[in-house]
Amino acid sequence: MDMPTYLAEVQHAASSLIALIWAEHDAVEHATDQLDKLTAAANRDYDRVDFMVRNDLDDDGIGTFLHWETYFGVDKERYHAAEDVSGLEEVRDARRQSRAAMSGALLQIAKQGLSQIHGKPATIPPGRTVMSVDLKTIIWEGRNQSLHWEEGNPRPAIVTCFGSLAAADSVFGGYATTNLAFETIKALEWRNWETYEADLLSIG
Repeated sequence: MDMPTYLAEVQHAASSLIALIWAEHDAVEHATDQLDKLTAAANRDYDRVDFMVRNDLDDDGIGTFLHWETYFGVDKERYHAAEDVSGLEEVRDARRQSRAAMSGALLQIAKQGLSQIHGKPATIPPGRTVMSVDLKTIIWEGRNQSLHWEEGNPRPAIVTCFGSLAAADSVFGGYATTNLAFETIKALEWRNWETYEADLLSIG
């Protein structure tokens, strides 16, 4: 089997995983961004009220008006947005685990293709370099890290790979205690089937 044939066989599964991973990620990011904006607006208005009161600038009750306007306006919106995000936060750990599991499956599909076509890592072409680590190593050890992180005793090859990645981006520093499959596919910029396919075809 060659890589084009393998990719044709796994395209549906891999492209579905990519879409699910990024849809979930983007939904959480959007909700959090909305909360941050509303919270910042509420804090600015409350700071104005506090400044007026501390500096005796509230003779006409403007500060009191602003306080209640903020409370019933932007802060009320922030409160309801916070409720929405609080709901997300309650399931965020589960969603992150789900996202990581799907990302691990995506790495597994890539690793399986390399393994079937080339055999052991030593016989696989390196591919492009990402943060000083070659593509085939990131795929291989990214899959291994995702599969074995809970053991808390990463293999030397994982330590070498993720130590190098951590030197470029501290998010990879938790490789002994956290599933970093999502962070790995994010670093590879696998946001769609085309980029995923191109990377695997580049190794051949």
